[in-house]
Amino acid sequence: MDYDTVIVRYGEVWTKSEVTRRKMESLLEKNIGRALGEIEHSIRRWRGRIFVDTPSAVEAAHRISRVFGVVSASPAVSVDKNLNSIADAAASLAKLRIKPGMTFAIRAHRSDKSFPLKSPDIERRVGGRIKAETGATVNLSKPDVTIWVEISDKAYVYDSVIKGPGGLPYGSQGKVVALFSGGIDSPVAVWMVARRGARVDFLFFNPGLPKAEAHAHRVYEFLRDHWFIDGDFYVYNGADVAWQILSRVKEGLRQVVLKRVMYRLAEVLAGRVGAQAIVTGESIGQVSSQTLVNLAVIEQAVNIPVIRPLAGMDKEESVEWAKKIGTYDLSIQIREFCSLERHSNAAAKLEEVLREEEKLDFDPGAAEFRGYVEASERELPPPSGVVVVNLERDWVNLEELDPSKTYIFVCRAGVSAKLFADRARELGVEAYALSEEEARELGLL
Repeated sequence: MDYDTVIVRYGEVWTKSEVTRRKMESLLEKNIGRALGEIEHSIRRWRGRIFVDTPSAVEAAHRISRVFGVVSASPAVSVDKNLNSIADAAASLAKLRIKPGMTFAIRAHRSDKSFPLKSPDIERRVGGRIKAETGATVNLSKPDVTIWVEISDKAYVYDSVIKGPGGLPYGSQGKVVALFSGGIDSPVAVWMVARRGARVDFLFFNPGLPKAEAHAHRVYEFLRDHWFIDGDFYVYNGADVAWQILSRVKEGLRQVVLKRVMYRLAEVLAGRVGAQAIVTGESIGQVSSQTLVNLAVIEQAVNIPVIRPLAGMDKEESVEWAKKIGTYDLSIQIREFCSLERHSNAAAKLEEVLREEEKLDFDPGAAEFRGYVEASERELPPPSGVVVVNLERDWVNLEELDPSKTYIFVCRAGVSAKLFADRARELGVEAYALSEEEARELGLL
């Protein structure tokens, strides 16, 4: 059976005013065409449905089912609008799908009320034909196989409904900048605002870890290629400001100050790319920097809206969403940045934070953003004769390092370790940075 059409259903778009609906329908058609790419196709619209004519209807339906605004898609066989043609197509499809002992049901929907038979009549006659030719039993409550008939501009027969994400067409609600690490939470936040129609640009704050940038970009590529979220990927080289925070800001406020820096960078980028809001993957109370008190202090740093789609979720819910949208397996390869401090203040005071920020030499307005740069391989430290400094346990004064020795700094994800190693090298000391996992692989922990 050769499927030659995809029936595309959309829900929320249909509820808009006529002018808004027409704009959104046109944008949805454009997004569908972009998703289909090289697949030969033509698109038309008829009474709240989009029909895509294509010789590759099955593959096209699966791509279309990942387009925001689409409620569902079905690869279908189009036939003339008469009962014999409909019954022929349905019987052919039934013979392919119904195995011995299986039950079936026919579901008919008549959008074209000029068709002489009502939906129940179509179901009875087509069902009778299938029963006569296959010997299968009808089960209207829980059938093994369902075959649908839709009467609209033509007649369509199909046997599957592929669920889509729903929501609004991507790009219909302006643009946002997402603070994006590629971990569990930020891709889910991006997907959720994209589903509500926002075009997304991505900002990755790189504290000096090329591998982390590569991992984050891999998640970005999945969102771009699988969900057609085609915003740009920007990187800010944040090693210098992160080191300033680590070395100058007092412990307990470093994470809050770092987040305020990230927010300011996102606001600057938003101004440059014409975005109206910032998106983050923050969830209330998930970590100490995400208490309501601290979120209020962090958000005070910017003057544009901050959207937090995950605000009311716990981590398990975020994980389930990540699995659902397909980013989980990529995200778990990313180690979240280790903290710049061992103990964070869960209720930072704005006045104190502002005083600490005065210690930084940082002008967000002069920030330079770049595109993705491929990661180089990790430098391997010498196998022996080194001093290992575990920053999760020990703190060190760089001025007191012995320049005749080689140091390996270690922290959970390698972020603070990289900052320490970079500054040690500036002082003429041979130094390397590893995550705890990498250090264990080398037998150093």
